[in-house]
Amino acid sequence: METPKRGEFLARFLARTQQLAADIEDFQSRTPQTNRRHAVRQLLQRFYNAICDLSEYKPESPVADQEIIQTDKAVLEAWYALLVPIRALSSWTTIPNGLFLAARMALFAIMAFMFQEALPFDLPLSDLSRDRVRLQMDFGLTLNETLLAVLRNIWRESGNNESFRWAMTHLNHENHCIRTDYNQAAMLALSPTELWQVPGMTGTQQWVPEPGAEPIYDGFDIATVVSFGEPDQIGGKQPVIKQTLYSEGPIRFDMTYCLFDDDSEEWHHGPKRWRALQFILDARQIMYPRLVKERERLASRAMDGRLPLELQRLVLDHLEKPIGHPYLSHLDLPSVYAPFPSLAKECGTCEPTTKEAAKSNKQGTCPHKSIYIWNLALRAFHTFHESADGNLSMCFRLDVCAGHHEDPGWDIPHEEALRAQLERIVRSRCGRAASLKSVGLGGLGSFKFMDGPRNYADLQTWLDLPACGLDEKDFETDLEMANAMGLANAMVHNFGFSPRFGNDRLYHGHSRKEPAWIWAWSTNDKDRAMEALRKTHRWCPWCDIN
Repeated sequence: METPKRGEFLARFLARTQQLAADIEDFQSRTPQTNRRHAVRQLLQRFYNAICDLSEYKPESPVADQEIIQTDKAVLEAWYALLVPIRALSSWTTIPNGLFLAARMALFAIMAFMFQEALPFDLPLSDLSRDRVRLQMDFGLTLNETLLAVLRNIWRESGNNESFRWAMTHLNHENHCIRTDYNQAAMLALSPTELWQVPGMTGTQQWVPEPGAEPIYDGFDIATVVSFGEPDQIGGKQPVIKQTLYSEGPIRFDMTYCLFDDDSEEWHHGPKRWRALQFILDARQIMYPRLVKERERLASRAMDGRLPLELQRLVLDHLEKPIGHPYLSHLDLPSVYAPFPSLAKECGTCEPTTKEAAKSNKQGTCPHKSIYIWNLALRAFHTFHESADGNLSMCFRLDVCAGHHEDPGWDIPHEEALRAQLERIVRSRCGRAASLKSVGLGGLGSFKFMDGPRNYADLQTWLDLPACGLDEKDFETDLEMANAMGLANAMVHNFGFSPRFGNDRLYHGHSRKEPAWIWAWSTNDKDRAMEALRKTHRWCPWCDIN
């Protein structure tokens, strides 16, 4: 039973958020054109205050397990309520930048949730704690999908010409409190241009010491990552050789929970790369060749008439070439990044039946018994149904399948069929001549790269995949998703293979990692899908890689 204080706050908050959403929805029709900028800021101020208030809210600690879960659900109901005004902002059509404002508020809500005080991130090791983490993960994923829906519309309305720099800007906190003057100014900005005019507004910055400068041994207060070098002398301090200053904001925040007892720890993590972040990075890679061409145009314009033609050609030859991504350049991002399937609690198609009837293909492939997996490397959904024997198999239908198959031939029974399915997805998006190998998802092909020679074609293709403007860390993550042993091999082996090559482009060892291609709504879904794929595979030399 909730205390009056706790119940009163959440009840008032729900009413307040509902009124805010209604005011946003009515805004276009009831607000005169002359007063709109001021009135929009008033709405944003109310929204900002609501998010801060909820982030700072801390209920009294319940004792009974059932009361703990009910308290968590009540708090999360308030967080879910914030999605309504976000969606209301994104529906503005006659007011500029409604989608921008919705995206910024979604980003701020992500940050607020990461710093909220009502729901713990460190919990005792128990089934109750796992249930609590699952509830929080569900909200985090839903919030990220809400942001992704807004980003899809922004990309579409921009004519595929949006860099999303404003979505990767720094927000700060003071002792884990997000209610700061800087954040308030950032959240009241009505456009990307206004956002960049906020004092101190920035994304990440890289710092290295000036040549000959006195060494420093502590990172700056604003540093988010600090790298240290070797000590000047034995037993001496390690000098700072590199720092990442500020951050790219909540788009990169990770959901991490630690369950612990006296003897062990159990870690729960959100996705390695959220779909909203992956969408932004993909959009940037698609745009990157255009930016390179624009740089070349500006360079030519600056040199025109000032340098001899021979020198102009020499300069232009040293500029980066506008190479498009072999896969992403063919994709329609809003279509590819379809919403994650959501299911009602009951199926209107399946009737209560006997156990024998429930084993039929139609009921066995009901979407309520299905699992949906997002393939990070392929940017595609895979649907897994239950077969008549209760085991899980991938469906041959591309992307999200509605289920309820009448015929028994819906599944992908073996590895050869899986590889054919992946090739079919690539051809459907990139043309009949395309293949996993041609779009950078074929990996190294075999083990020949371990011995050389340096002109081995698959190795050259792998090493020369274009980064298209990604920084080193993001490009490395992309390569891990595609996997050096090829996407198909990664999917059936349940591990990632990460080779190391020297400047001589020769093989210098490798490491095994967690599979990076798979994104699932829950760890259980992920594990079941990977086990289903593993069963399609027989032995191959990759199986013995250590």
